[in-house]
Amino acid sequence: MKSKLLLSGFLVFFVSCFSDYDGEYFNSPSLKYKIKAKVNRTNKEDENYAYVMIYLYDKNSNLLDSINSRAGDFNKWALGWGEKSDTIILYSSDIGSKGYSIKANKMVALKKITEKINKRAEVIKYNSYK
Repeated sequence: MKSKLLLSGFLVFFVSCFSDYDGEYFNSPSLKYKIKAKVNRTNKEDENYAYVMIYLYDKNSNLLDSINSRAGDFNKWALGWGEKSDTIILYSSDIGSKGYSIKANKMVALKKITEKINKRAEVIKYNSYK
């Protein structure tokens, strides 16, 4: 039984390394926006290979903007929102936490990552990996 579970776990890990990741939608606290992450794990020729891409949508799921976060998929990462604000927060174990505000339906990287954003990023990571 234990060997079957181990084999199943290995197969899931192996398959996930060779298929693209298309995450779930996360609604913003105001419900005006949605975000989702995608990772190109299959096309090594593409410039976004193995990077976490963030997509911003309006409440009707119309694509507004996308960015390459430069966070590598081979490390731990997690995506979410500020607790009470429409600030996009990315936890990344390789590039550090990042934050993005929304201005004119575009994501704008925050110049300063505060302790509050870092703490929220840790909560997002914890909830993603528990």
